[in-house]
Amino acid sequence: MVTYAQLQAEPAWNAEVVTPEFRWLIDNLCEFYGVPRGNGGAKGDNRHFSGGHRSQRWILTSRFCTNRSYSVEGGLGSGLVDCIAAFDITLPPAAMRAISQAADRATRSGQLEELVEWFGQTDTDNQVEGWDNIRNQVDSSDSSHLWHFHGRLRRSILRSMAAMRKIFAALTGQDADMDTEQARQLSNTHRLVLALARQQNLATGVVEAGYSDAVGRAEVPAITTLVELRDLARAARIADAEDKARDEVMLSAIRALTVATGADPQPIIDAIERVGATVAEVRGTNVALVAEIEALRQSETDLRARLATAFGSGSE
Repeated sequence: MVTYAQLQAEPAWNAEVVTPEFRWLIDNLCEFYGVPRGNGGAKGDNRHFSGGHRSQRWILTSRFCTNRSYSVEGGLGSGLVDCIAAFDITLPPAAMRAISQAADRATRSGQLEELVEWFGQTDTDNQVEGWDNIRNQVDSSDSSHLWHFHGRLRRSILRSMAAMRKIFAALTGQDADMDTEQARQLSNTHRLVLALARQQNLATGVVEAGYSDAVGRAEVPAITTLVELRDLARAARIADAEDKARDEVMLSAIRALTVATGADPQPIIDAIERVGATVAEVRGTNVALVAEIEALRQSETDLRARLATAFGSGSE
């Protein structure tokens, strides 16, 4: 493996920078999706020998580069040749689906030419999805992109704040025309809601359903035995009452938080209520099944008793 000492011996490695504008994008994506800033990065380590995680100067001059054309752009000014052009962000599954789906919609529709490639996970399978926005075709990468999102930007826009705001809006499902203050308010509301959800012991995906269609249903464990079904039905009666009380507290808190930020809480509230309705429906079905099974068992007991009585009468 190439050592850091070997890499640092080359001027191009030491000259690599992440522009303040690009750093702003990574900072705000981490904030929006509720993960530590350390989950996002741009400059590649000593295993990256080509592509956007390296500067164009490094690609063209380093003896360690393995591909001198991938991610190289013509006509770059001197202020851009040392700039890193790709980022990675490690996210939990629901957020991973949300950002990947947003990237997929924006790039396939031709609305985000600033993002030239992305890899991520748009669903729940074990296949990495992606899009080559230069060739306009499906792309994929290694399995690490099942848990971290990769995006490569056009090198020519790495010092454009307007471009970073546009990319941020697209990758978070916001309005591209939203001004900085509105974006900050909505992002703050999103983070506060996620924090509140965690405090209330709710699944993060339930709240994030307001931002992604990938999580629009409650996950209910498979029932394998009558005992499990009966226990679930019994627990449902208790949980229903607890859920109603907890949801009222949560929804009141969401409304209070959004009054302070000025963002619209209704999409989040609607998503929570949709998932709550699904849970209630499943619980109701389970309770009905228990009642039906118990009635059938009682009928079976009655029939056995009648047979026993009839058999006993006939033998006397």
